[in-house]
Amino acid sequence: MFDSETTTADQATSSLIDLGPLLAALRSFAIWDSSHATEEELLTLAPQTELLRRLLDSLSCHLLAELDSRNSTDSVEGMRTGPWLAHLGKLPVGAAKARVRVANKLATTLIEVDAALAAGLIGYEHAKVLAEACNPRIAEAFASVIPELIRAAQNCTFDRWRKEVAGLAELLDADGGHTPGDCVTDNNLSMSRGLENTLHLNGQLCGQFGLSVEHAINTRADQIFHRMKADQELTADLAIPHRSTLRALALWELIRESTATDLANSQPPVTELSLVVQAQDAQTVSDLEGFPIGNTDQATLLCDPVLRAVVTTVHGIVIALGRDQRLASRAQRRAIAHRDGGCVWPGCTHRPAWTEAHHIQHWQHGGSTEPSNLASLCRYHHIVTHRSGWNMHVTANQWFWWTSPAGRSFWSQRHGKQRAGPMPN
Repeated sequence: MFDSETTTADQATSSLIDLGPLLAALRSFAIWDSSHATEEELLTLAPQTELLRRLLDSLSCHLLAELDSRNSTDSVEGMRTGPWLAHLGKLPVGAAKARVRVANKLATTLIEVDAALAAGLIGYEHAKVLAEACNPRIAEAFASVIPELIRAAQNCTFDRWRKEVAGLAELLDADGGHTPGDCVTDNNLSMSRGLENTLHLNGQLCGQFGLSVEHAINTRADQIFHRMKADQELTADLAIPHRSTLRALALWELIRESTATDLANSQPPVTELSLVVQAQDAQTVSDLEGFPIGNTDQATLLCDPVLRAVVTTVHGIVIALGRDQRLASRAQRRAIAHRDGGCVWPGCTHRPAWTEAHHIQHWQHGGSTEPSNLASLCRYHHIVTHRSGWNMHVTANQWFWWTSPAGRSFWSQRHGKQRAGPMPN
């Protein structure tokens, strides 16, 4: 990837390296205004900067390995090398300790890897992967394939290369030792709070734990992508975020769904039905999403149901229910679930159970908690509706429509079918 120059020990004419001039030069580079550079200059400088980073990482590893071998930080500072490095650089202790472990492995076992890092052929992250994969049981066999792995690192994406190294190490260690994932304690997750209620997650899940979580998150991220793509086709005001954001949203949705289930008290579900009573005394039976129950199924389902009454007009408009309170009552939620059949944002597939009752005219602005002022919205589209510049409206027959910050307007849906026709004036 990078053109490297030979850097051998015989080039060092002094036992002490004076980093002063280099630090001074780097400080001037750090404040250099790159906005004045040409595109060609930027494309030239970026790989050279990465090469410089690799050479500095190599020097850092050499220094840390020597300090650790002499036990210098303990004897002088009273701290082991890893914690001392964390204290000195204000780094996470785990990351500092890992850096010392990698440095020691490069100095004692993986000499060819150390040379490749010093030549700029690989980066520190490559060296770290190789150091973590090489355990004492496979050290000899692993050393024989190091040159091939170094060459592969220069012609392969990092993620693909890392998986190949892990697979090779597992094959070499098939007859002994410990396979990651066999022990529950191999799995760990740390959480820390940042500014403005930001939660930072870091950890690892091994074997079947990692595979199952990866599959669940990626599957849900794909679903969110398709939902957002449909939203973007509806209005260009909603952009599709990066894949990493989709995974974060997927994790949030999966956790939110799991916390909505009372596992300790879960029992076989009791059928809940809605008895729809129209103003002219006509009655029908439907499920909680508003789908009518046929006469054949009614005979069985009505043996032991939980039957809820929903009063509507002859046109299906829900009549006001509940008390004068901010949060919608259970009866009101059943009513709007029957009317909306799930999230009313066009194209959204969230069922009524995964929606929230949104006040069209906000409660704090005088809006009432009645079905005529409530709409079923999933959490994501509820957040979108509350964004600055977005406005949601309701018609007399309880259909909804939005105006976006760019002035675009579109109708809501009921039971998965978006309303057609011109927008209200």
